[in-house]
Amino acid sequence: MIVVGSKRDQRVRDWLVGQVGHEGAIEACANLAGARPTNPSNVPKVLGLVPLQRLAVAAKVDASAHLEGLARVLGMRSCT
Repeated sequence: MIVVGSKRDQRVRDWLVGQVGHEGAIEACANLAGARPTNPSNVPKVLGLVPLQRLAVAAKVDASAHLEGLARVLGMRSCT
């Protein structure tokens, strides 16, 4: 089981499953060295894969929601 803590983790996990399937991802989790956590940055390494850089970029709607939340916390008017 891959630990998903953010939307970026979700995108990487979905990409990984698309590359190797559910069974391949489960097998990679089982092959992690030592007590390494099963997060999306560790699991692809076991398979010799590197996630696409574009997966690190948040979707526009997610970024806008995040900026609006920050503006509320800071007591500012949102610019999105």
